[in-house]
Amino acid sequence: MGESGALVGTLSFLDSIPSLAWLPLLLLMASSEAIAVVVVTAIGGALPLAIAIAHGISQVPRRIELSAKLLGASRRGIWFGVMLKAARPAILAGLRSSVYQVARTLVGAEVIVDVGRGLGQLIEGQAQSAQLGGIVATAALVGAVVALLDTYLLRRLLDDAELKWRTERDSWTN
Repeated sequence: MGESGALVGTLSFLDSIPSLAWLPLLLLMASSEAIAVVVVTAIGGALPLAIAIAHGISQVPRRIELSAKLLGASRRGIWFGVMLKAARPAILAGLRSSVYQVARTLVGAEVIVDVGRGLGQLIEGQAQSAQLGGIVATAALVGAVVALLDTYLLRRLLDDAELKWRTERDSWTN
């Protein structure tokens, strides 16, 4: 297992810990409950994206990186012009996972911590009032917003990136 394998392994281990499990620690450390909610949400979204980036970069064929180096590309040029471009489909797939994780973590944290207004607090208030229809409607609203974001933005970005990547990859191998 190389450097990237160890990195992916470490990130995967951290990702296996439910994001909301970090909330009690963050509540003790943060200056406000709202900051704790933001940080736990960021952790929940950052880990799947970081795993996707590390995995995507590790899947780039070594010969592509070496070819760029032989052609005189700088280290920065190799990373931004070659490695990240070649890893784009994996990165965008990770971004999709991150969006779903952020939505779950944010609503869950808002249910647990009273930060004032938010969808989680709305669901909590509906639960205390035994408004089953309101809970279902609010949860469906969250799901619909995330699904629309995924369908009309993230999937299109991913499809465009995969098409562009295949075209670039084919030009590299021919």
